[in-house]
Amino acid sequence: MLGAYRRGGQILYCKENQTAPLDGIAIVRGQNVIFVNMFYTFHFLGNRAAHGKACSLFGGTTMTQDRDTVAAIQADSVLILKLQYEIASMLAQSGSVQGALLQVLEKIALSGGWDTGIAWLLNDQHFDYQCEWHKPAIDNTDLLSQSRTAAFANGTLLCRTVLNSGKLVWVDDISANKRFPKNDAAIRLKMRNAMAFPLRYSDNTYGVIELFRGSAHRLDDDAQEVFTALGDDIGQFLEARRLYEERLEQFALHDALTGLANRILLTERGNRALLRAERNGDSIAVLYTDLDHFKAINDQHGFVIGDQVLRLVAERLGSVVRNSDTVARFGGDEFVILLPEVADADHAAIVAQKILANMAKPFLIGKLEFRIDISIGISRYPHDGHDMPTLLRRADESLYRVKQSGRNNYAVCDDIN
Repeated sequence: MLGAYRRGGQILYCKENQTAPLDGIAIVRGQNVIFVNMFYTFHFLGNRAAHGKACSLFGGTTMTQDRDTVAAIQADSVLILKLQYEIASMLAQSGSVQGALLQVLEKIALSGGWDTGIAWLLNDQHFDYQCEWHKPAIDNTDLLSQSRTAAFANGTLLCRTVLNSGKLVWVDDISANKRFPKNDAAIRLKMRNAMAFPLRYSDNTYGVIELFRGSAHRLDDDAQEVFTALGDDIGQFLEARRLYEERLEQFALHDALTGLANRILLTERGNRALLRAERNGDSIAVLYTDLDHFKAINDQHGFVIGDQVLRLVAERLGSVVRNSDTVARFGGDEFVILLPEVADADHAAIVAQKILANMAKPFLIGKLEFRIDISIGISRYPHDGHDMPTLLRRADESLYRVKQSGRNNYAVCDDIN
């Protein structure tokens, strides 16, 4: 059996299980042509021509003609593969999810003779509008408005039906389908066919694409298989982008050595905590800590051992705070702890005492044993400041006074304990 792949604008063929040299890697195995790039893998449909079959791409058979009659667009396996490759390329090269969805939506609509389409992404079981496409002659303002208004409706919504079933939904005739909620706007546009298919990866649905057109066709099994494959490709792209953005966020907002929050993330969480505290009349506390004489460990044992000690310190600090608290590393041997929703200064002092007691236990790395002292400065909202820069500065001032008065202790603003 032959498989097809695209190179230099041409559709070429390769034998089963042969690797095809294109702008990534294409491996043909039976019905599947697999395209691989740096982010994800696309599973393409195989060469249908080898089976002597052709489908009316994105339309199935016409409702007024024989099955053998060409509908709006008649596509053989090469055209299907070409379309999937082009969509895969769009996804791989896109700089944003919304931009990718708009390109893909337009490509699918133009390839299948659709008049308008809408792309949605799922967010906490609600559909968020992403983009729409329509032919220049179509004014779909009412349809789009009605769609966005119905986005939080229950099972009667077309894309909600897709979410509930996890499968493609097809409407032969919008005007005759009583369950379809967009009758008025769609009928005014003289739309007949409607279709929605899920954007899925594994068992997760990430969104839905809806398409509408004025011509009437029935959906055949081959066209349904094409849409399912396209939805899987787009779903895999969305999953890859989600993981990629999570990695970027992890890198941008967390300390690379310890995995703790960094200054940016702690400040963001602190600002949110301050807003809640102002609204609810609560207090928050900031603990600014510094390891005493940590430089001696690096000087005597090297940075590799020093880094291991810092990781152990991060673990110990995390073990004495609540899940709602934030431990951050500001660089070097400085750690900052944000305590939202504290009753009074005594709570922060209790946490500081727990830290001192926990840090008094020896740190073991192989056969090496380290005893590390820690100094802690404490500031509170609203007593010592009303914004994060002020609270951090006042806590740092308290820390400095602890250093000056003997170290391995804590201070609540101007009061040395």
